[in-house]
Amino acid sequence: MLISARSKRPFWPARRGATPSILAADRSAAVCCGLYSTAADPNGPSLNPAFGYQNAVVTDGIDFEGCTVSAPLLVSGVRIMDGPRGAFLLRDARLKQLSMQDCHVEGSLVADSAQVENGVLIAGGRIEGQILARGAQLGGALAIEGTQVGDGRKALTGSGLRLSGPLILRRTQLKGDVKLARCQLNAGIYAENTTIDGNSCGFDAESAPIDGDFLPLTRGFLRAYAWLMHGCWGAWKPPVSQSVPPKRQSRPGA
Repeated sequence: MLISARSKRPFWPARRGATPSILAADRSAAVCCGLYSTAADPNGPSLNPAFGYQNAVVTDGIDFEGCTVSAPLLVSGVRIMDGPRGAFLLRDARLKQLSMQDCHVEGSLVADSAQVENGVLIAGGRIEGQILARGAQLGGALAIEGTQVGDGRKALTGSGLRLSGPLILRRTQLKGDVKLARCQLNAGIYAENTTIDGNSCGFDAESAPIDGDFLPLTRGFLRAYAWLMHGCWGAWKPPVSQSVPPKRQSRPGA
């Protein structure tokens, strides 16, 4: 349920498996949130070219699981509380674009098997859980800039992720492991002034084909180590600071 900072009225964004829609009684709340245009339309309210949540508090999470959203989804200055099924659910959703700016997510952003046509931008704010994008297909870039992400164990889990643009981690603090095993990154990885405070593996890109440059942790830090076994990348540039796993000691007589 969404509470608009201006209307103070509840709004349920969508039902699963359908394009987001509203009831007549909820039109005023939706207009206050910028979700639908106010122009007269005999067929009812129409979607704006871009819509979303702004300066609001969301209780019980946002659930767009299985939904199709034909316009860019913009979320700005929003506090999203964790709900019974999660904080921000985009599992199996079909989106035009996703932009989150200065948001506080009190849980995980779940986008497993989602399809996003024009990329994802997460700028500023904090995600207390992890970002899940297992098996997702993203056109354009996945950019996380100036954001704190992770629950201390995991920060980004994108096994099997297919990304046509670059993975950008700029001025970001990742509290937990980054797992990108078997993902396909078609435009490289760029991490500038980023900290990965890993729990077990730090950065895992096992068996991941990476086309383009791989610029890990430029002027950043990696606590734990990077696991790149069987990976394949177009260009490799060693990071400035990176620790490696300790060598195993042979037992006497072995």
